[in-house]
Amino acid sequence: MTLNGTSWMDNRKYCVRLISSPAYGHKDMETQVQEEIEYLIGKISDVKGRPIPVEQYLLPSVSNNVSALVFGHRYDFDDPKRKMLDGILDTGMRCLAAGAVITFMPRGFRTLTTMCFTRFGALRPLVQKLTEFICQEEGLGGKEHRKLRENNFVDGYLQLISEHNEDPNTSFNSKRF
Repeated sequence: MTLNGTSWMDNRKYCVRLISSPAYGHKDMETQVQEEIEYLIGKISDVKGRPIPVEQYLLPSVSNNVSALVFGHRYDFDDPKRKMLDGILDTGMRCLAAGAVITFMPRGFRTLTTMCFTRFGALRPLVQKLTEFICQEEGLGGKEHRKLRENNFVDGYLQLISEHNEDPNTSFNSKRF
């Protein structure tokens, strides 16, 4: 479920280069974040000074920045897909924030960390749900060939996988995707 060593470094380099590259798509990540902040400011301004639970605005804004990077577009604040992504993000962050004693068990007990009462066990269904969403959203797993799009992390990574397809030692493959 995690990368380390050369695979981690190769994937990290690719992601950092992608995020900072204006050639990635129409806008660089900094511009997308600035636009999302402007949208967030507008949404907060709409309440005209009334007290609000700020997390109901911040979480959608953060998930929209992630969506813009991964899918090449953002979702409206009221979009059910964005709300579902927010639920996964919120639950995932709560799982990671809650420590578990079992994390510090000796190596022989590591299998226990995948059980549902541990934070890693609780993350497993979230990762599965997110993976299913990405596959559905991006049309992955279908029989027909899909056209690759610009400004889309998923398509960029799929292109990278196809470029390194013949290399048995590649860090870029569908398992690591």
